[in-house]
Amino acid sequence: MNPQPPQTRRAFLRIGSYATVSAIAGSAFLSACGSDADKTAKPADADGATKSAEARKLTGTLNFVNFEGWLGANTAAAFTKAFPGADLNQIPIAGTQESWLPKVKDRRGDYDLALVDGATIPKLIALDALASFTAEEVPNATNVDPAFRNQAWDPDNKYFVATDYGRTGIGYRKDIVTEPITSYADMFALLPKYSGKVAVLSRMGSTLGMAMKRLGYSVNSNDPAEVAAARQLLIDSKKHFLALVDSGSPSLISGDAVIALCDDYDVAAASAENPNIVWVDPTEGMSAYLEGFVALKGPREDLAKAFINFQAAPEQNADFANTLTIAPVVPAAASLIKPEITKSKILFPPDDVKQRIEFFVARPQEGESLWMKAWDEFRAS
Repeated sequence: MNPQPPQTRRAFLRIGSYATVSAIAGSAFLSACGSDADKTAKPADADGATKSAEARKLTGTLNFVNFEGWLGANTAAAFTKAFPGADLNQIPIAGTQESWLPKVKDRRGDYDLALVDGATIPKLIALDALASFTAEEVPNATNVDPAFRNQAWDPDNKYFVATDYGRTGIGYRKDIVTEPITSYADMFALLPKYSGKVAVLSRMGSTLGMAMKRLGYSVNSNDPAEVAAARQLLIDSKKHFLALVDSGSPSLISGDAVIALCDDYDVAAASAENPNIVWVDPTEGMSAYLEGFVALKGPREDLAKAFINFQAAPEQNADFANTLTIAPVVPAAASLIKPEITKSKILFPPDDVKQRIEFFVARPQEGESLWMKAWDEFRAS
């Protein structure tokens, strides 16, 4: 089994860092298109900029830490149009947040804006790196579905504005795999038959979490015996895996893999290209994530806040969702979303699927060390 080079479209979710999502998100997950938006936001232009002459005077180049290509196709151009003299310099995240997090305190200005999850926010707070904002500074934050606001790691909504969310499950080629797959148990049972044609994700939480679910454990378990059992399941199965991949869909599309651990948005896009690629919500349950934008302290933090506000406008959230084939987090964006997205049963699953979703939480240090050790041992085996 050889690691696959990073994919351009999405090398996402830090190794070992996942979002803590409050209880409301578990029940309301993937409901954004059907709920009512908060009506208290200030009026916004069609391009998402608030009607403020002062806001339009903001200029400079935002150094934006982001997953490569993880932005609406028209966002950068629309932002520079709304804020003449402003620009985006995207700095790709390469696999882990640890490559840039240690630098934010002493190199302010090198990073102004970042896409993060809830587990990263406490680290940034500890570094005194986050720029807080008020409701007046980022009024469009109230456009975001309440399910994705008031999180445990940002209860007052002063640091984080959600951009996207999703879950991890199974994708497979129904034209090649003749057996029905409904669970991780089915997937593991088929490993010998499809040996060398099964891809798993290069993210610790997703793949080790899959093993935890297969064994009936929580993806947030820090029990040493449970983590050890999941590690051993992966080690025993490794000889059948094709590769550790950042995205499962390219291998399914090419046929290099016939079964893959995948993210929902990834299979939603791939199945449109090849209808033989199908999605499975495993009966044992599945992990989920939430991420969004934060402003970092520095000379351009006001411009970073303006961008966060801009991105939370319905038009911009719709562009984000339409570009990346993901569900929107802004309910008012629903009418602007492509029908193939809003009608997707992958992106908008039924209630019984929502009830099987388990969001990752930020692990305590001892749990993080336990998971990292298990993951390293699997990789080295």
